[in-house]
Amino acid sequence: MGKSSRRPRDKPGRTTPAKSPDLPKMLFGTCEEFVQNEDVLQHADLPPQREFASVEAALRWFESELRWNMARYVPTYPSHRLCELLADRLQVNPRCIMDQTSLVPFGRNGRQSDLPVLLTTLIEDEDDTKLMHVLLRTEENTPAFLCGLYHWFVHREGGESEAKEYLAKFKTPTPGMVLITDGMCRIVPSHVLQNFLHLDVGMTAALFSNQPSAFPCALCNGHFFECNENEEPHGLTTPLGGECGHPYHAPCLWAWVEQSAHAQPRCRICETPFPSTILPQTLCLKVSERREAAARGETVARSATLIEIERTCGRSIDL
Repeated sequence: MGKSSRRPRDKPGRTTPAKSPDLPKMLFGTCEEFVQNEDVLQHADLPPQREFASVEAALRWFESELRWNMARYVPTYPSHRLCELLADRLQVNPRCIMDQTSLVPFGRNGRQSDLPVLLTTLIEDEDDTKLMHVLLRTEENTPAFLCGLYHWFVHREGGESEAKEYLAKFKTPTPGMVLITDGMCRIVPSHVLQNFLHLDVGMTAALFSNQPSAFPCALCNGHFFECNENEEPHGLTTPLGGECGHPYHAPCLWAWVEQSAHAQPRCRICETPFPSTILPQTLCLKVSERREAAARGETVARSATLIEIERTCGRSIDL
């Protein structure tokens, strides 16, 4: 991955570091605001504990107050498996990927200051520059995970209104995972985590290494994000797919399913069945109509969507 040098530490005693004038293009990226002049936080530095009557109340608060509309959507696979496969994908020693998810408090009122204190500790640990620390948002830790990050933003920006204004610049994507390495903090938005382990690992590895070409669409071979001159990801689109981990842009997957018109739609690369949950009902009806037409001996034309994708990517797609 591209590395940026740390900026000089501020003088001791300063609690509100200067903001960087250049914001990353999206919430995932090398967030200079998190690493410049950052002292390890203390619990007392952060806003007071926000009490929730229930997990549902916490979720409603994140949705209504912070516009974190994917607070309900979390991976169900074990975080240690994510770390194991991420190490394999990045071709590093598994012991270099440290799963810190268990250190995020569980429950509706887990201590919300624990996460920001932990993150600044990991960022400042000069002995851990060769490690990657991974913290995954789960169903059990969501209140403390999201509230902890929000309190970090509040501390960094100097107040709640300022924190909300900062988040609005990124269109408030819901945080799904935090990665820390070499003094840099990255936040992975929830909408790239589709709860299919191999799919999520592939996307996370490509984002972490700033290599869009490392995770191309299985139909058009296009990318799901780009990197600017500062190696900051931008233009992120959500990959769709299934257990096999081969990613598709949504139009590409639907065009492939429509064109192939199989009773059980399968991955173009490995023929693993797609989960029905990613297929719109209107598409399923269209596939059924095409299949019935073919059974009657009628000539079925190429999908109009597929033709448009071929025109856009400038090549004919082998079916």
